[in-house]
Amino acid sequence: KRITITVKDYLDNWWKYIDCQPLAQRLPVTEGPEKREGIIDLMLKGIDIGQITIVKNTEGSLYTYDSLDGGHRKRYIWGFYNGKFTVNGKYFNQLNLIEKTIFEKYKLSFVIYESLDVFTRGYIFRALNTTTDVNHMEMLNSFGDIEIANLIRFNVRSVQGYDNSIHELFTPSANPKNAFRYLDFNNSRLKTEELLARSVFRYTQPNLLGASSDEDLKSMYQSEKLDMTLLSKKTKEHCDFLLKCALNK
Repeated sequence: KRITITVKDYLDNWWKYIDCQPLAQRLPVTEGPEKREGIIDLMLKGIDIGQITIVKNTEGSLYTYDSLDGGHRKRYIWGFYNGKFTVNGKYFNQLNLIEKTIFEKYKLSFVIYESLDVFTRGYIFRALNTTTDVNHMEMLNSFGDIEIANLIRFNVRSVQGYDNSIHELFTPSANPKNAFRYLDFNNSRLKTEELLARSVFRYTQPNLLGASSDEDLKSMYQSEKLDMTLLSKKTKEHCDFLLKCALNK
């Protein structure tokens, strides 16, 4: 169904019931403040920021809804309202009464789906993002809560809401300039997860040596015949070996 609600209604009655960073959602961008400030500036000017899509969860879930598309926009709205950043040099509480009223009464367009399986959620996300800058690994991430996707992401990063243990190879660095302690690159746009996924794919093949195309990775994520016990074991051994290399052992 489609509904139209004001920003104030969203913040008061919807925000706390929506998981704005579920497994299948794109990770927060790291390109700087321009995007978030641009979104809020458009709202203050009365310009439409597009459809926001959420999906209802099953009974017993931590949140009533998951964000399916528009997670950044939902987080930016909450962040600006709660004084997390400025727009045009002003925090929300520094706006005049007219500007505050414009923001709070701004109308948001929500599309709400009933409960969907992870594959349908991923399909809708990919369909909605065919014309936006979503890379191949972010598309694969949209498969959400499936075993192969979790094997990849849970080894590389701590996921909010899940008590997962990352592999030591991907230990975060204490140096703010570096993402990882033992690696000279980061997981921006899920590129580290993509590297691990390509390695894991080779363990699904009789010949361990070879390449892995984007289509190969997609087929792996869609497969229902994966030996996850074997892949978990091989992934750990693979990362253990790379960690030894990093430690010069």
